[in-house]
Amino acid sequence: MHLAKNLIWVKGVLLPSPDIDGYNVTRCKTWEPNTGRNAAGTTVGSILCWKYKIELKWSFLTEAQVKSLRNLFENKPDYFAVKFDYDGEYKEITAYSTDLTASGKLYAGSGYYYKSVSINLIER
Repeated sequence: MHLAKNLIWVKGVLLPSPDIDGYNVTRCKTWEPNTGRNAAGTTVGSILCWKYKIELKWSFLTEAQVKSLRNLFENKPDYFAVKFDYDGEYKEITAYSTDLTASGKLYAGSGYYYKSVSINLIER
């Protein structure tokens, strides 16, 4: 089962609809330098900024779809535009990606498919 369409674009390209549990957006805290615990064990420091992390996962993408994703993420630039849905609003960030993982290649009559494909996008 897949989520609604038109959730995420990378470099202006609409990505395939991820699995229902394969679209996770997290706002991650970035703390100021020297943040940590003091001698009394109390946390000290302040949040410097918030950054987005987008976890994507697909099941049973075709070989052609995986090839398109590889071309999109493995070619320059290293940092790229991402537009994504977050709580019903579209956000735009500059991000980089983790390595694309595609596993479980199988043949299913009409062609080759990958059982599981995943990648994370992290705001610069």
